[in-house]
Amino acid sequence: MNNKSITIKFFKALHGDCFLLIFNGGEHPVTFLIDGGLIEWFSTSDALEVLKHEYNKPGAKNYVFATHVCDDHIGGIKYLFQCEKELSDLVTCVFFNTFTDLKNLIPDADDDPPEIKIYDIKDFYTSSTSGRHLHQVLHQRGIKTYTGITNEICPITIDDVTITFLSPSKINMETFTKWAEAKPLAYTSTKVGKDYSHNLTDLKDLPGATDPSPSNASSIAMIIEWGEKKLLFLADARAAVVEKSLKKLGYSKDNKLNVNVVKVSHHGSRNNTSKTLMECIKSDKFLISTNGGSGQSVHPDKTTMAYIVYTQDKPELIFNYEERIPLIFTPEELNSGLFDYCSEEEIII
Repeated sequence: MNNKSITIKFFKALHGDCFLLIFNGGEHPVTFLIDGGLIEWFSTSDALEVLKHEYNKPGAKNYVFATHVCDDHIGGIKYLFQCEKELSDLVTCVFFNTFTDLKNLIPDADDDPPEIKIYDIKDFYTSSTSGRHLHQVLHQRGIKTYTGITNEICPITIDDVTITFLSPSKINMETFTKWAEAKPLAYTSTKVGKDYSHNLTDLKDLPGATDPSPSNASSIAMIIEWGEKKLLFLADARAAVVEKSLKKLGYSKDNKLNVNVVKVSHHGSRNNTSKTLMECIKSDKFLISTNGGSGQSVHPDKTTMAYIVYTQDKPELIFNYEERIPLIFTPEELNSGLFDYCSEEEIII
């Protein structure tokens, strides 16, 4: 067990998420692709060459996690299964809450929605339509899919990797399903203002906020365990849901969840991280995945960084875009000794 390690490929996926976890030291190669960033990024990225190298290893078991339907997470996965048939044929199973199966979680669910048209791959949506597109492609390809995922599911083990789901809740999924039915082409975004002009100490006790996006609330957040290694990947999940799940598992401010790495929710948005959630967690490394955002959003929020810095013991903040660091922190803060910081594209734990 002690010879087990995890390699985390931390791709520069613009304002999206794309991670490849490689589990080392097992009986056969195992990989988790967690989200795929935007289609336009993924289709020309080095992620495809990395996947080809890992997926073609003898006996490899390759799993894909589409955490939710926003295109900065699901876009590249759509591309993988629609445009890279030989490569996607090597995928063992996809973990994805399909719209059709989610309706089965709702007691008053109507009949399944009608079949939809698969649009040209250049059509980019940030809505339930993206999820429907991926569902249709997986169904047409006969790809094995694990769905109906909520935080009420007991831990599962696949190829000696144990997964504990912390989000979404059934209530979140009901809200998402109603939104998807009512607004099949609706865009959802959370307007985030810059707080970079404030000092960390002024932000650490600010009250949290709640991301109103139903699609973000449907995110699959999970604890991933491999031997003695433990990761917390939060997608774009809501802090309150994750915190409630952790407390149900017995974790608290006095009995923290100890993990090697935390993938911070929603690119570091303050609407998806709270001080009370961070107080339930202990970790040395926090991953922030963003080039700064797009449109009205600016990520990460400095308030989120303050929550992390002041609830942890000299944490390491790891960015995939180095240029974000001096924009967020003052030189005095960077030299304060309260936290470490770096930019990495590969982490081995």
